[in-house]
Amino acid sequence: MSLKDEKLDLSGVQQLSELRLRSVHANGLQLINFDFTPLLQLRHLSLTTVENLHTLDFDRLRELTVLESLELGSCDKLNDEQFAENLGYLVNLQRLRIEKGSANFNINKVLAVVAGGQLSKLVQFELINCDVKNNFVEAIRECRGIKRLLLIPTYVSQSAATNFMIMSGVMQLTGLETLHWVVTNELLRVTELWLDQSDNNRPDKGKKSPGSSGASSPVKARDCIPVLKPVPGKEDTEDEAGSANKQQVEIVALKTVEEILQKKLSNTSVKLLKISHQHTWRQVIENV
Repeated sequence: MSLKDEKLDLSGVQQLSELRLRSVHANGLQLINFDFTPLLQLRHLSLTTVENLHTLDFDRLRELTVLESLELGSCDKLNDEQFAENLGYLVNLQRLRIEKGSANFNINKVLAVVAGGQLSKLVQFELINCDVKNNFVEAIRECRGIKRLLLIPTYVSQSAATNFMIMSGVMQLTGLETLHWVVTNELLRVTELWLDQSDNNRPDKGKKSPGSSGASSPVKARDCIPVLKPVPGKEDTEDEAGSANKQQVEIVALKTVEEILQKKLSNTSVKLLKISHQHTWRQVIENV
């Protein structure tokens, strides 16, 4: 049912096998008297728009040992160390979804638990609007048990570094069956505007088509993202040794990125998806 109240009293709720709460309010839902203890039989738990998520007693989360699916949103205020420590006790967990793991939430601590082997049954991992921080490459490449991966990183000021780390990390997960990487329409638009400005400032006014081995093209480049050089997995056909204005960032077409990843992950279904930020919360990997 649709929850229209801003507060929800969960006292007396017990013996459930499935609990999914999502608010229609932009500010989220305030849970009152929420306790993990009466919910030890939970197999599916989804708390994706809980404003006071960080106030819940996550030390009791470890007791939900039969839990198979866990979805948590508004994780930006969540204690990442406490959560990661208790997550390791959920030995039957098969699917994990983290939304809004930004600000002070370090997703690498969760990745360390996944890589550590405690969650041996975990096969599906979804990171929605999470910050990709330093050492992400080292953290995710050890998560070799993951079969289905959905990534929607935040794109703020370090989008080129974010894209570089994602490409570098996921291409080492050769056991993946499904990889969905969402690039927001907002990032594509900013990149397109940057390309337009750069081309207008060039003396020859020539437009370089990203991903086309450096050949000039009159076609306006679209659907491109910035990636730090050297672009992971890209066979560079350009000789830039003598370039006096060597850029640290390369603008790469999404099609090229997808081809690079598909080549490195030959047994994986790779999809790069374009979605507006406001719709990223709805993106899922359907069960197969």
